[in-house]
Amino acid sequence: MRAQRLGIVIPYRDRPHHLQQIIPHLGMYFTRDKLDNELAVTILVVEQSAGAPFNRGFILNVGYRLLCDRVDYVCFHDVDYLPIWADYSRPDQPTMIIWYGLESRPIDPAQPQVRIWHGLAGAFGAVVLMRKESFERANGFSNHYWGWGPEDVDLKSRLELLGYVIEHRRGTFKPLDHRNQGFEDAKTLTPAAFRNLTLFESKWLAGKPTATNDWQTDGLNGAQFKVTARAPIILPPGHGPILSPSTSW
Repeated sequence: MRAQRLGIVIPYRDRPHHLQQIIPHLGMYFTRDKLDNELAVTILVVEQSAGAPFNRGFILNVGYRLLCDRVDYVCFHDVDYLPIWADYSRPDQPTMIIWYGLESRPIDPAQPQVRIWHGLAGAFGAVVLMRKESFERANGFSNHYWGWGPEDVDLKSRLELLGYVIEHRRGTFKPLDHRNQGFEDAKTLTPAAFRNLTLFESKWLAGKPTATNDWQTDGLNGAQFKVTARAPIILPPGHGPILSPSTSW
């Protein structure tokens, strides 16, 4: 029987020290982990060009469109989480596979005591698995969130609207700390994060039947892009056979 083909899409911008850690780590993990080493894995790093605020949802839509014809299902994987033990097998429902390592993160590594605590039972982000048909039915991520958040909550709302049940696998990951771009401090959002939260609430919390209709036109079907560069990912010796493309747009 043919191995399941997993496509991992990593959104990337200005985190070279994280990228240099996660790529060889994933190569080693999928070569040696007894649970996931039978998967056929392709990793695609999608880098956003300079000149506009970071748009994670759009980048992940681009990555999916570039990869979908070569894989059976997809993982959207942030660059700052290294799997220690996790289950990357194909899910029936959209599934978040990170748990331990995500519970709390510092806003600034220089002040580790100032932290954000995540409500994981209702979360759907950082490292998630989906069947292609689930992602396509939801029309992917919104393209309208420029800057930090909440494109993952928007996708969760789309999936739940369609009747999917968000599931969790309690994987253990090593977080790579960095300055959180969504918070000024533990109680104050940055201007971009506040603007995005207001946009999300206008779509999903307005209490109007038409509030969610734009997901049918804002997503995969509206993600227009041009690939400006490609380069292979070369793994160090002993870190696995994965040789996958990196793409800029």
